[in-house]
Amino acid sequence: MLFNTYTVLNTNDFLSAFDRIVRENSTYYLLGYHPTNDKRDGKLRKLRVRVTRPGLTVHARKGYVAPNTGAPVSAPAADTALSPFLETLGSPLPVSGIPMRVFAATFKGPMNLATVRFAIELDASRFDFVHRDTAWVESLEVATAAIAADGMLRPGDHQKVGLTLMQSTYDAVIARGLRVLGQTDLLPGRYQLRVAVGTGSGKTGSTVYDLEVPDYAKASLTMSGLALSSLESSKTPTLTLKTASPSSLPGSPAAARTFAQNDQVTVFGEVYDNARSDAAHTVTITTSLRNAAGVALRTTVDERSSLELGDGARAYRFIAGMPLDDLTPGAYLIHVEARSEFAGPAVSRDIQIVVR
Repeated sequence: MLFNTYTVLNTNDFLSAFDRIVRENSTYYLLGYHPTNDKRDGKLRKLRVRVTRPGLTVHARKGYVAPNTGAPVSAPAADTALSPFLETLGSPLPVSGIPMRVFAATFKGPMNLATVRFAIELDASRFDFVHRDTAWVESLEVATAAIAADGMLRPGDHQKVGLTLMQSTYDAVIARGLRVLGQTDLLPGRYQLRVAVGTGSGKTGSTVYDLEVPDYAKASLTMSGLALSSLESSKTPTLTLKTASPSSLPGSPAAARTFAQNDQVTVFGEVYDNARSDAAHTVTITTSLRNAAGVALRTTVDERSSLELGDGARAYRFIAGMPLDDLTPGAYLIHVEARSEFAGPAVSRDIQIVVR
């Protein structure tokens, strides 16, 4: 099933936006068909919906990507229903059976794609662990999908993982939760990343994450998304999905944005130098922690030379630590700015955090 997604930009007039959402979702048709091409080759299947009545505008999915398992599959029976887990993934609204939060950051990927690395943090106290011998046992099902602004569905990961935890790990999972790391590759554009998680006992939960994937080859200087970790969040047990490639990040990204005063936050990311010249130049990366008044309380400056980049490499990885021990509780902004003496204007990224 396809659900429409809407983006409201550059306006404070939410009433008219909500009226448009209600109007466009008040009248619709649900169409389905069995494709004649049953090859599971991972290729794009184009769709086109037309109407004969003049003056109408059709909003419909423009295609889908076939599964990539290499074997044909027979058409399901007419009365076959989606599993509760897959229905959870298709829901445009979060399902609260398993509380979770998600963080995603984009990095330059292969060809013209971007690699989206995401972290799912789960409330494992909702899991139904069973004690067997000396271990606690449960199973987990994780699925992701990305829906583009034009309605195109980009299937992501779908894995089942068995959990067999010793007592100390089980205690940490119950107390701190479970972090799941994964990735997917996407073309530039706006997406809604949907995440669904299910347990062996049938509990399900889901959430959605709005994501903008930039074109990292378009400008002479670009910056990846910013990922955060902290000393405290590093204690959360972490599971990496098998389809995720080894990460160059110095730690596990955390979805949390609220930190204790005795914690230390680390921000990391990449700056991409696309300058079309072999002339040596310097890229300056400045990271600052600012209070609500915009005053920089912590600042680190990292000057990088283009000479350090090997053939074909155009990425400067940066890491900056921010201790929080003397900060008063409240909201703060981590601002990262990169400027090249050779390229055009500076690029920047911001992450808001809360110190409690």
